[in-house]
Amino acid sequence: MICLEAALNGSSTAKQHMAIFDNLIIALQSFKKNDSGKLVKAMSKAIQLNSDIERIKSYPNELDTIICYIQMNPTYEKMKEYLPNVFKQFPENEYLAEKLCFDFLIFINGELEAALNQIEMALKRHPKSLRLLYFYAVILEKQEPPSEKCIKAFDAFFDAAPKDNPNVPACHYLKADYYAIIGNKSKFFECYKDGLAAEKKQLPCFLPYNFKGKSAVDFLYAFYTKDSVIKATDKDYRHRFEQIKADPKRKLLLVQNRQSFISQIEGDETTDLFSEMSLKPLSSSSFPPNWKSLKPITFKDIDPTKNKIYDGCVLEVRIIDWPFLFTNIQTKIEDKNGDVNRITICNWPKSGDRKNDILEAMKVFRPNVKISIINPYYRISSNGENTILVESPKFIKFDTSMINKLCH
Repeated sequence: MICLEAALNGSSTAKQHMAIFDNLIIALQSFKKNDSGKLVKAMSKAIQLNSDIERIKSYPNELDTIICYIQMNPTYEKMKEYLPNVFKQFPENEYLAEKLCFDFLIFINGELEAALNQIEMALKRHPKSLRLLYFYAVILEKQEPPSEKCIKAFDAFFDAAPKDNPNVPACHYLKADYYAIIGNKSKFFECYKDGLAAEKKQLPCFLPYNFKGKSAVDFLYAFYTKDSVIKATDKDYRHRFEQIKADPKRKLLLVQNRQSFISQIEGDETTDLFSEMSLKPLSSSSFPPNWKSLKPITFKDIDPTKNKIYDGCVLEVRIIDWPFLFTNIQTKIEDKNGDVNRITICNWPKSGDRKNDILEAMKVFRPNVKISIINPYYRISSNGENTILVESPKFIKFDTSMINKLCH
């Protein structure tokens, strides 16, 4: 009423608040009518009128407000102290337990043991929670060395979850990853195929299925079966083009790259998956060896299950998309067999002028530039993504002869 009276008396701020309120009412009505178009439109209008209005300032101890605030503010700086404190207020809340165990402890601090202890306590309170059962299995699968305990945890999740639960295929793929690590190929193939079958049972609205860790498992499956070998000759260029269009990993990597472009423009560096990676252990040689003495390799020679530096080797690839620059330079590459992956170049010299640095990176790492990488370092991030990590520009040699001969 106070806001309405102020609006009637000419307050432009109050009028803006009333307009926000009107749009929220429309959004609620649209939600009840299952009209997603009007719902999104009304919410968009409300957000654009003022995106900074926060109920948390007036109701800091209200659980519903706390949950909304956490979901809208998932950044490290805001959550590193806030999340543990509010969990102490509401230790029985399943959502807060999930966020503290997985998002905070794994993605922010990387404390697997602390996350494991926390989630085991949470499961005592919520033994039937599908989200907690899933995260419990995921955390166990990430431990070093791998333990069969994670398989029992995945099976416990399967017993509790409906067949169309969106995490069921992911669990099959993670089980496959575990069996790949311990060298059990038959179980790897079994779990991989179970994952493909589980995808077909997903609700249509969740298809095509998207699980970040699947690209690594797909790559490993191709590595084991040799199905990804593509021999481009004069007679099968058309077939090669169809292969490229249908390659799910290529599509995923290119989509991720374009999303990173948007984040770069908006100044958001949270998508820099590999910025936290250390370069230890470093290559055995601090300087690149004689090029002629290097052994040529392709992605098929790289074990996708292990972090490893391929000392004394050279990986020859072609850049297939424009780079983006956050902490490091990142782009996408293709070897002579048509297999694709990410590349992350560390220690790229910067001037301090971000716009100029981005332009310089785009001049050097252009599509169709061929590069040779000395001592390629295959690296897997905490969430299952992988990249070829390069220590510094001195470990790369450029060949620009194809820049103007191919489309990009």
